Amino acid sequence: MPELPDVEVFGRYIDSTALNKKIAHVEISDADVLDRVSKRSLQQQLHGQRLQRTHRHGKNLFVAFAKDRLLRLHFGMTAFPSYYKDEADTPDYTRVRLEFTNGYSLAYSSKRKLGRVGIVRNLDEFIEREQLGPDPLSDQFDFELFRERLGSRRGSAKAALMNQAAIAGIGNVYSDEILYHCDIQPESNIARVIEQKGKRLYSVMNRVLDKTIEAGAEPERFPRSYLTRRREAGAACGRCSGTIRKHTVSGRSAYFCNKHQKRLS
Repeated sequence: MPELPDVEVFGRYIDSTALNKKIAHVEISDADVLDRVSKRSLQQQLHGQRLQRTHRHGKNLFVAFAKDRLLRLHFGMTAFPSYYKDEADTPDYTRVRLEFTNGYSLAYSSKRKLGRVGIVRNLDEFIEREQLGPDPLSDQFDFELFRERLGSRRGSAKAALMNQAAIAGIGNVYSDEILYHCDIQPESNIARVIEQKGKRLYSVMNRVLDKTIEAGAEPERFPRSYLTRRREAGAACGRCSGTIRKHTVSGRSAYFCNKHQKRLS
């Protein structure tokens, strides 16, 4: 599933390609991906408008196109944006397509239709309604807020990092990556982790998110030591002589090194 780094990269892609072009037509081939907006309403609201700027909160991307309206893009498991000119380049499983007067299109492609496209008028109200925590890369998300959001929670460190009501944007893959670099097993008690290694976890989280965004969220461009490049049971650890193990933690698959990652309970 696209997580915070992936969505940040999608936003930068749209920034560099599709902004300030006038929308001539909106094609919706599958209304199943629409959220809280009808096909007709989405077409009417976007027609003749220009995408102005993007803003990401967690795994949600918002694209302003009018004074009080934003196009909301959520990418589910498989969705992605694509900007192109030739009809032959239209991605498979395109569900929504914005056609611009310059002859180019911006497609929202979603194979499994788990993502959503909608219109948001008030971002703060949307975040409250969806019960989303703060975005970890926002300027306001300092260590004190990080400790406040996670320090009083129960359960595993992995589950806490993935809890969208605590912190918005981190999912299965990047929670493992962060804990891998912090030398902490995913099953560790989150309260104990914050107590003993809270500042390090906060620092590592920021470093991992920044590094993976810098690499375009493409695992093959991550440093060779990164877990995501070897995320399978039995693989050699990239940071020590250990071996990657796979456990189920809080109902999700978790990968970690059996040597340098320690369990805090």
